[in-house]
Amino acid sequence: MLHRIALLLIGVLCLSGTALAQETSDSTVERLRHEAHRYSVMADSFHEAGNDSMAYELYKQGKAIAAELREKQHEYFVDESQRRLMEKYRYRTASALMTLLVITIIVGIYIIRRQRRSNRELVLAHLAEQEALRKAERAVQVQRDFLNNVSHEMRTPLNSIAGFSEVLASPGMALTAAEKLDLSQRIKESSQLLTDIVDKMIELSRVEGMTSLEKNDLVAPNILGTLLCQQLQEDANEGVSLRFSSTLKDDFTIVTNNMALEQVLHHLLDNALRFTTQGSVVLSIAKNGTNVVFCVTDTGPGIGEEYREHLFDLFVDTHDEVKTTGMGLSICHRLAQLLGGTIRHDTAYTGGTRFVLQVPRN
Repeated sequence: MLHRIALLLIGVLCLSGTALAQETSDSTVERLRHEAHRYSVMADSFHEAGNDSMAYELYKQGKAIAAELREKQHEYFVDESQRRLMEKYRYRTASALMTLLVITIIVGIYIIRRQRRSNRELVLAHLAEQEALRKAERAVQVQRDFLNNVSHEMRTPLNSIAGFSEVLASPGMALTAAEKLDLSQRIKESSQLLTDIVDKMIELSRVEGMTSLEKNDLVAPNILGTLLCQQLQEDANEGVSLRFSSTLKDDFTIVTNNMALEQVLHHLLDNALRFTTQGSVVLSIAKNGTNVVFCVTDTGPGIGEEYREHLFDLFVDTHDEVKTTGMGLSICHRLAQLLGGTIRHDTAYTGGTRFVLQVPRN
């Protein structure tokens, strides 16, 4: 487009110069013709008046002007040919220069754009490198935190076991039967917690290393929920009821991974039963479009706002009175992802705690 505009401007300038030169030459020729005609008319007038000498003089002057006119016309045609030839060369020279200018501009624009694109790619590569470095640093920090937390979590029950065992084994300690029973119970609880930590670590390592799950088990949600409630009923605190409710029919089935789904529900129910000291724990099931929704609702103390943002992170202990490993919700979150579903904490429920697990039907 720029090249065409430049050529158009050059053409207009050349044509304007040609028209101006031609107009100047035409005016000179026209003036000589007018003079020749005027002398011819005057010669005829004197001849008719009988003044032949004057007519002859005018005739000679007119003839001289006519000769000058022919000479001017000849010069005009010669000059016009030379002028047109020069204009042709000037036009070609100007066109070549303008073409060269346009090509230079186009090449410059291309180089600038190429440089900008290269700079942008370098910036994106640098940002990607920085992001990869940050991810690597976060991974190292997560591993470091994991080891620190595991060491701390295991040290607590180990210290309890070692301390209480030393008291029981000390020959100089006069303990009553009730005190010995209490120490034995504490050792048992610490041993169970230590075993639970090791089991959760193994389970967490397994699920974190998985990239996919085979989801080809035909599962009846009502049957699964009923069996889980029956198995965990004995783990409920005194005065706490574990109930099951469903809006689905008993023959309603989904295609998923039965073991993973059972693990998630088992963790959620186990947490709810630990924290709930009065009231109830309810496992409810309903259908939501193409998904099945499992809700575990309890009447426990609830979860404080300071814990909600990192609720599914590792080693988040949400209660001081009940000791947990802090890995159960992380396992649930990972398994829910592998099942193709989601898990969330229902903050709208204020009567305790409610977790909502949603998995596709198939």
